[in-house]
Amino acid sequence: MNGLDGASAPAGEATVLLVTLFDDERAIYSTYLRSCGFEVLTPDSPAHALAIAVEALPDVVVTRILQPGQSMNGLELLRRLKQHPLCSHIPVIIITSLMQPELRVEARESGSDGYLLLPTMPDALVAEIRRVVARATRSIA
Repeated sequence: MNGLDGASAPAGEATVLLVTLFDDERAIYSTYLRSCGFEVLTPDSPAHALAIAVEALPDVVVTRILQPGQSMNGLELLRRLKQHPLCSHIPVIIITSLMQPELRVEARESGSDGYLLLPTMPDALVAEIRRVVARATRSIA
């Protein structure tokens, strides 16, 4: 796990801040995202992700709700990003294996721009990233 890995993204693709402490997810998603031309940043904790978001201003944040052993989970990261003046415009996609409908409602009310249940195929994640980034770009223009 490192803070800022990934090559530069070709013009037109997004920088993705991928926040998951599960090594297999991080490897699968970051490898696939890079193969699609995205730059991928993989912090080692939600707190580190918040710091990176403020500094790097990624195009999108993808976060797991569950962040085992951390003081902040993905929903708290979502809330902090949406409350931060520099990051409030950054789209956030929640990925989770938790199926409780109240979590989806909480994510939406906290400002989530996308919500995917795991297991999520990498191509479905790419499609969701492109959808929320395009929508965010249109709303800024």
